[in-house]
Amino acid sequence: MCSTNVINLVGLSFLTNKYMYIVKLMNKEKIRINETEYKNILGKTGIVTLSSGISFNMASVEIIYPENKSDEVEDRKQQMTGMLHDGTLVRRHYGQWALSGTVPDDRGNDSPVFPDPTYYPEIAADCVPTIEEYERQYKHLPREERRKAIVGNVRVVRSGGSLEPIKNILKRGKV
Repeated sequence: MCSTNVINLVGLSFLTNKYMYIVKLMNKEKIRINETEYKNILGKTGIVTLSSGISFNMASVEIIYPENKSDEVEDRKQQMTGMLHDGTLVRRHYGQWALSGTVPDDRGNDSPVFPDPTYYPEIAADCVPTIEEYERQYKHLPREERRKAIVGNVRVVRSGGSLEPIKNILKRGKV
């Protein structure tokens, strides 16, 4: 009976110390952090040391995302088509989002058209929803709410050498 209680208590302490965010570095290394550490590193520059003793340079952070969205974020790198907040169809062109159509260049060759990340923050944050996601989750929302729902509050993008939530950057009007 006692050993069962100990196991249950250990299990409960594990749940209370649960990691909530993943810091993905440019070298593809992943570091799991809790919510307190996440809040502490936002807006910081230079080398940051976590409570676990792990140190890393904020300039080498690619993205920070919630652990429960891990599958969604990791699958995005393989995604080839998507839908922007205004319903524009886009496709990946050598790692960058481009409009699904092309326009002729000066030589008459077809060239992709790259949307402006200032108007499309989902491109800047690389969180373009798939066509199925758009139809299922976002299509019914008004355009401005749709944009906010797609980008969300948790995604983090690089701004002037530091990381901050994209919602702060959108308030300033710069992406």
